[in-house]
Amino acid sequence: TSDINDGYAHTGTASAGDVIDYQIISTLPSITSESTYLTAYTFIDTLSRGLSYNKNDVVLEFFVDEACTDLITTWKEADGYFTVSYGFSDDGDNVMTIEMTPRGLSEINSSKVVYPGSTMVNSGFSDCTLRVTYQATVKSNADLTSGDEGNANDVVLTWKRSNSAYYDTMVDDAHLYTYGIELTKLFSDGKGDFSNVEFIVHNDTDNYFVKAELNAEEGIYYVTDHVENEEDATHFIPVVPMPVPKAANGSEHKVIIKGLEDDEYTITEVRTDNGYTLLKEDIEVVISQAESEVLCDIYTSDVVGLIQNDPRYAQAIIDEAIEKGYIKT
Repeated sequence: TSDINDGYAHTGTASAGDVIDYQIISTLPSITSESTYLTAYTFIDTLSRGLSYNKNDVVLEFFVDEACTDLITTWKEADGYFTVSYGFSDDGDNVMTIEMTPRGLSEINSSKVVYPGSTMVNSGFSDCTLRVTYQATVKSNADLTSGDEGNANDVVLTWKRSNSAYYDTMVDDAHLYTYGIELTKLFSDGKGDFSNVEFIVHNDTDNYFVKAELNAEEGIYYVTDHVENEEDATHFIPVVPMPVPKAANGSEHKVIIKGLEDDEYTITEVRTDNGYTLLKEDIEVVISQAESEVLCDIYTSDVVGLIQNDPRYAQAIIDEAIEKGYIKT
């Protein structure tokens, strides 16, 4: 993520099923001679289990300027300048490794496109800006984290020069947030049949109805889609969530919906048990979020974060990546 005014930010919100655009911005180091050529340039991107990489969509763009307006060239995986591999961390999170091939490193080190004059100090793509873009889809299950914790996306950039025995490392992160609604249904006399009660949920901000699937074991509805027509909306039936809350006495059922974005919603009761009346007024819900100063303001820089020049730190990260197969040797 970066300060470039292009719609990307360190934090964002989304509903389950949404496709999210991600980008990584880095400034290539100065390349002034063969001794400063890059022999490795690798991104290790870790994505929360609540999202999944769309795969086969990674694009690398090189720019002369920091604002990413003066394009030099665009690389796709099929071009042979870099490879992309996918795996999982020990915690079960998704991992994507983007590694420059010898062909890609040669172009970065010695291309004449940016500095054509032989008297120029810089070489290749020295001091240019690299933007990596890809997409991920928000899942519709219990892997998706709702609330303040968020769904993290961390990236580690490692690079190495021909005159160094150590790797340099840069780190950064981003968080995607989703939210939930918990609605408790009660009958005034405690005798009604909850299976005859139905609600629909409308997103007033984006003008769509919520479609979701019930996980019967958990008693939780997970958002799966946004639909335009009311007849396609999910009818939410209050159930007893599992495990049963200690305070529950058999007369309390809930509609728990997870995977919602921060918007304004209207909940309408459209059916109830015989002998009871529908709610006279709809339920208005506003989900709002504020930027966290803790989770995502970890590093002092917005462009692939904090430079870690301690060789012990860098080597530890690269050794772990090699051990797990994220970087080939």
